[in-house]
Amino acid sequence: MGWADNTAIWFFQIVGMEYRCIDYMQGNLKPLAWYFEQLRARPYRYGTQWLPHDARAKELGSGRSVEEQVRGAGFTVEIVPNLTVLDGIQAMREIFPQTWFDADKCADGLWCLRHYQWDVDPDTGLTSKKPLHNAASHGADAARYMAVAVRKKPVTIVRKLGY
Repeated sequence: MGWADNTAIWFFQIVGMEYRCIDYMQGNLKPLAWYFEQLRARPYRYGTQWLPHDARAKELGSGRSVEEQVRGAGFTVEIVPNLTVLDGIQAMREIFPQTWFDADKCADGLWCLRHYQWDVDPDTGLTSKKPLHNAASHGADAARYMAVAVRKKPVTIVRKLGY
């Protein structure tokens, strides 16, 4: 989440053993209130808003954290565990085969996933151990946070018995 950097939001639901990414949005140079308006304008019922670990940091201007502001806007909030980037990428790899994407509503997010790449060390020309920070990284990072969040919260599956 950021001002100059893109704020990326995946809208997802869990249906059985499937993760359904039903929508995606991103923006920058917008206040949090703008994102709240966008969320409320969509026809979804929201559960938990999963925020990155740095959402706990207090902002200089308001003295409030992003977590506090989102909660204050009436949303249920949890913070994604602060894992390494590699652990987060692995979490996304694990759920990816069970993940469905709405091709139209998630087009920008899918572009981010397709263009996520490793940085290159300028001195050696070798691939770095960290992803490249670019226009694709924000949406891909948000997907990584989603994967970590669903791994943190086990899903209880209720089956209707046929008798």
